[in-house]
Amino acid sequence: MEFYEVLKNRRSIRSYTAEPVSDEAIARIMEAVRLAPSGCNFQPFRFLFIRNGELRKKIASYYPYSWLDQPAVIVAAVGFSIAACAITPTYTSSIMLYVNNSSF
Repeated sequence: MEFYEVLKNRRSIRSYTAEPVSDEAIARIMEAVRLAPSGCNFQPFRFLFIRNGELRKKIASYYPYSWLDQPAVIVAAVGFSIAACAITPTYTSSIMLYVNNSSF
């Protein structure tokens, strides 16, 4: 599939199963993240794959949508914006947390 087709056919999923996600699937996703471009290949982000049921429920309790507690894995993306702009000394910011979970 061409990239344009991927963009054109993308959709937002809001219904998940509790089916376990294999270590192999997570490893493949982590490799894709590692290969994603970033300025100067600095990669000022980390991804946390959260499988622990109690921790997933606690995270979901802070999020306003009920579907967040459905999937077997939550992927939390943590961006270090200060590190991303280290070449611009006047830039100031703080650590950002963006929680997204997608079907694997």
